[in-house]
Amino acid sequence: MSGSPAHGSSFVLSQQISYAAARAGHDIDPHDVALEPSRGGHTDTPARHTDTPARHPDWISSLPLRLAAGNPDAAAHHASLLVEALAPAVDADALPRGLLGIRLDDPTLVTLALDLPPGWADRAPGPATQPATTRRATARTPTNARYAAQLAHSRLCRLAEQPPGERLPPHDVLVRLVDAWRVRDRLAADGRVHHLTDWLAAYGASVLVWTREPRPRDLDHRVVVAARDALADGLRASGATPLERL
Repeated sequence: MSGSPAHGSSFVLSQQISYAAARAGHDIDPHDVALEPSRGGHTDTPARHTDTPARHPDWISSLPLRLAAGNPDAAAHHASLLVEALAPAVDADALPRGLLGIRLDDPTLVTLALDLPPGWADRAPGPATQPATTRRATARTPTNARYAAQLAHSRLCRLAEQPPGERLPPHDVLVRLVDAWRVRDRLAADGRVHHLTDWLAAYGASVLVWTREPRPRDLDHRVVVAARDALADGLRASGATPLERL
């Protein structure tokens, strides 16, 4: 997929799906194209049968089911039309139950990550509160999502001090970083901070898994800095301090 989202616009994937829907005869506002990050499971398996191993999508949209007014058979048809309309700009699959799976390649994810504006999470109406289960957790443990995000930020700070290279973070880390675009839109549209809280938990966890010893090296400095700064913005918006050392 080429191009990058303009600041203040809807998440670029929602725009692309909206354009594809228009080509299929449906007038859908990009803000009405809800996307959810993929969490694995049977809904992530493409419905088509090929000899190519299935790849989990990065995001999932229920737009085909909505266009079909809840009819699964009609939704599968709409999903197929959207997949055709999105190609070749976006790698999409028709999933079971009338869902649409979207996957971006790493170069596109890097472009989107580098274009994320400073203060992207300032659209949050106020500090994001932690769920009760998190508040009950010991403050300085990885089971506390906010502390885990702070620990992830401190590790990214250390990685940013290394000599620059060309390696990229794993695909799942890039996806969760770019998912900040979707969270930014949801904060502006809904004004509900759980989008930010969930993003901090998911992104922080993915960074912690990636940065386990041995520490990654020879990384693209631009991407590491973008990853660090995005997490710092999210932490500040949640009312937490992005610590450099933990």
